[in-house]
Amino acid sequence: MCIRDSLQSALAARGLRYVAVAIQNDTDVTVPMFAGFDPSGAPILDGVQIVDRDVVLVREGVRTSRPESARFQVGIPVALGDAPVEVVRGWASVVVHTSNGPFRFVNTHLEDLVPEVQLAQASELLGIVNSDPLPVVLVGDLNARSNTPTYGLFTGAGFVDSWAQANPRDPGFTCCQDVDLKKTLPFTERIDYVLARSPGRPARIRGEVKARIVGANPRARTASGLWASDHAGLGASFAMPRMGN
Repeated sequence: MCIRDSLQSALAARGLRYVAVAIQNDTDVTVPMFAGFDPSGAPILDGVQIVDRDVVLVREGVRTSRPESARFQVGIPVALGDAPVEVVRGWASVVVHTSNGPFRFVNTHLEDLVPEVQLAQASELLGIVNSDPLPVVLVGDLNARSNTPTYGLFTGAGFVDSWAQANPRDPGFTCCQDVDLKKTLPFTERIDYVLARSPGRPARIRGEVKARIVGANPRARTASGLWASDHAGLGASFAMPRMGN
């Protein structure tokens, strides 16, 4: 079962039914591994598959249109032994129709290892959303602190940081636990965001804005003691204005 399926199952168990409306498959790599020996003493070779996806889940009953997704043009070439592999990222989006009018919802996960690649991916994504006249909500792990060029690129394009507006005195750290998800480490970075941009590009999101972090408490770990993710979750709520307002 993939993470998307397990997440949908966990939501359904709580009476919350969500459907995947936009899916982008990014990096897909299978790494060979040694898995022990068979009864005759011969080595057993296996593989571990690493799949990175961008997925937009929408609650059943919410009307959407224009599902779109793509890989970024710029990635990072790496080598696994003699095999060349490119680590790629992407984005997925959908137009959500509400009683207050439509808006475009965009999800992405930017590169973390090479700042120049990350900035190029952010620029590519802005070029896409800038051509859309609709209000935009852009969410994701941007792998960028609020003092980086990538963050400045988005805020300079008119996006408002919902967490910073709702909780100006709270650092809002969401990253990171150890990769094995076993240790409990302090969160020391804020690199996950819910950004919003409205027509006219006001400096603040109009109306009441709420934002909170979930999954950061050690009591949220699984029964086996694992964190659900190396990141905490970030949620925000606010009203998008009508077009022209």
